[in-house]
Amino acid sequence: MGKTLYVANLTQNVTEDDIKALFDQFGEVESVQFGLNERFNIRYALVSMAMEKAATKANHTLNGYVLDGQYISISYPEVDMQAVERGLSKKARETAEAVVKELGEEWRKPVRRIHSMVLLCGHSFVLHLLKEAHEIYEGEGMMTQDGSRKRSLGGVFFTLANHRMSPELYYLIHIRGGKLPGYKKEDDRAIYHLIRNPHKFDLKQ
Repeated sequence: MGKTLYVANLTQNVTEDDIKALFDQFGEVESVQFGLNERFNIRYALVSMAMEKAATKANHTLNGYVLDGQYISISYPEVDMQAVERGLSKKARETAEAVVKELGEEWRKPVRRIHSMVLLCGHSFVLHLLKEAHEIYEGEGMMTQDGSRKRSLGGVFFTLANHRMSPELYYLIHIRGGKLPGYKKEDDRAIYHLIRNPHKFDLKQ
């Protein structure tokens, strides 16, 4: 999945030394570059590790770590075309389906988004956000943008995810509804058993 990680939801107090101290336990940190996702006003860091294996382990381990009082989320800054070509592993597909069912999603677009999120961001990213969404939903809740009502569990989850992923992955997963590069309608066959409204042509073998 690459050597560079997208580390989101950082406070203004977090420094380069803080990031290096956290990630050094997994391997050499080559560089740390801070930025701001202006769409959501979320501070992030691009953390480049010397070895891809170290980056993968950090992703798996540090998602949901509390840094300066806030959960951090770790994914990747760009679309990994090799991952797109490989598709979801059996374990990752099981993770995606479990999240779909836990959130009660049964429409094509959110189901596709969850599968693409697991593929491109990693299952640790998704599973921690699910845990965090439960904490918010079962606590004070999260209001909709217009303030008229509280969001559903799925609404909280997708809001957190949209804020925490890189702009490139946000475009693919949210704006394009999880349609991966080279998407064809036939690609949705893998999720037919999870969705309420497969079209008639979808069901043809």
